[in-house]
Amino acid sequence: MQIKVPCYKDAVPICFASDDYFVPYMATMMQSIMENADSRRRFAFFVLHSRITEESQKKLGTQVACFSNFTIDFLDVGKILTDCDFFFSNRSSNRIGITVETYYRIVIPWLFMEYDKVIYLDGDMICLDDISELYDVDISEYMISSCRDILGAYDYYLCNGDTDRYKILGIRNQDDYFIAGMIVFNNRVFRNFITLEKILDFATSRKWNHHDQDVLNVLCEGRILYLSTAWDFSPVENANCLPEHIRQEYLQGEKNPKIIHYAASRKPWNSIFYIKYFEYFWKYATRTPFMDIIVSRMEKKFRINLITYFDLKIIDDIKNNVSLSIQFLFKCLCLRIAVKGKGIFDGIFNNHSYQNRCKN
Repeated sequence: MQIKVPCYKDAVPICFASDDYFVPYMATMMQSIMENADSRRRFAFFVLHSRITEESQKKLGTQVACFSNFTIDFLDVGKILTDCDFFFSNRSSNRIGITVETYYRIVIPWLFMEYDKVIYLDGDMICLDDISELYDVDISEYMISSCRDILGAYDYYLCNGDTDRYKILGIRNQDDYFIAGMIVFNNRVFRNFITLEKILDFATSRKWNHHDQDVLNVLCEGRILYLSTAWDFSPVENANCLPEHIRQEYLQGEKNPKIIHYAASRKPWNSIFYIKYFEYFWKYATRTPFMDIIVSRMEKKFRINLITYFDLKIIDDIKNNVSLSIQFLFKCLCLRIAVKGKGIFDGIFNNHSYQNRCKN
């Protein structure tokens, strides 16, 4: 592919894909990776994009520069994929839809020819452990490593098993469907089994229900190393809905999650109620140069939502539900502190604010 990718010897390559709107949340994930990474090792961030502004790139560069063992590069993949007619659900007005950038990860094995392995991560995550441990897992016999889609399994078994989705895909075992928020690509093995032309043709051949995640599940089936759910952990409401072997896998990951994934539509930045593990997002968000943007978006959203709540008289339900009231007040308190420019959890966690890190 006609994009020059810098080769950083001995660095752990970590890849993201994003548009400009999602940069503040991706930056928060990056911050969590940098703070928890092994300081003795080198790491290289690569952002696949087509429309991230120079201003956002500069801010991200400044943020990453606070950590001497990290670099960041931006790769404009859009210009080489302009002829690809990818299907995506574009509900950008409320930002819960999928953008075309999600498909950029499928070309990673051909972009990063100089790297044996590349970690891909979604931006709506928080890393709580050293990411190099994920990279060091031996996947020499596999195309990729990833985690089972626990949320998808939860929906499947909660609805008594709608098998049509997996039958259409041709997936032999629905329990082996993986979630593409965290993938480690074995670039050489991947290229041995699939050509770039084939994967692009396949990706544009239909309207995929789960976009490139479906594409990768079909093409990689049988050549996937499944990792602990701790590496892509999304909480479910009731794990008892899951079959026993998946439930045990879920419970093991819950004991010590390494990457929290705020999957689906409920994110810490777009809900007024408590979301499990939301405190970790705010811990790292307050340490990025994008905190003002995140808060201003929430203020605008909350003003709109509160009007809706009053119109629908949902406020009565909140008043009559102590649990919801506590969650609501707790989140408002955290946001109030954040608006004042202080790290929300500085009294609990060590203070490594963005401003203090960059002064050192």
